[in-house]
Amino acid sequence: MKKLFLILFFIPLFGIGQTISLNNNNITCSDSSLTVKGNITADTLEGYYEIGYKVYAALLTQTGTSDPSATVLTNTLGEVPTYAYVSAGRYELNITGTLFLQNKTAVWFGASRNSSGVVEMLYDGSSKITIYTRDLAGSAIDEVLNYTYIEVRVYP
Repeated sequence: MKKLFLILFFIPLFGIGQTISLNNNNITCSDSSLTVKGNITADTLEGYYEIGYKVYAALLTQTGTSDPSATVLTNTLGEVPTYAYVSAGRYELNITGTLFLQNKTAVWFGASRNSSGVVEMLYDGSSKITIYTRDLAGSAIDEVLNYTYIEVRVYP
């Protein structure tokens, strides 16, 4: 398993037309093929590209007075966050327990596809992230979240 990872890692470093030898196994990379001479086995590459933090990423949409809905892109938190409608222009992303650690949690968000409003997010060090939506004059309004990207990272 580790040999295959090393092969895939080193080929871009050595380039096309190069031969790499690992424990009497030869790997040759050409313009259109990868040739392996010898026995190289791998069960999985899982764990070889650990990113060092847990991540939740989703696209949020909200209509009327409904809770925001999430199209989850990735979730390695080990828990599924829930969303709640609090009041006009105010929503919460909640997680149970103490997964969101103070000084270890970072939140990113992207622009909404709805150009009539702005999105703000606040993480206060607890188990929730508050999401605010406002019109361009600053008043709280609903229906601004329209495939709005959110990413939460929790570092060890």
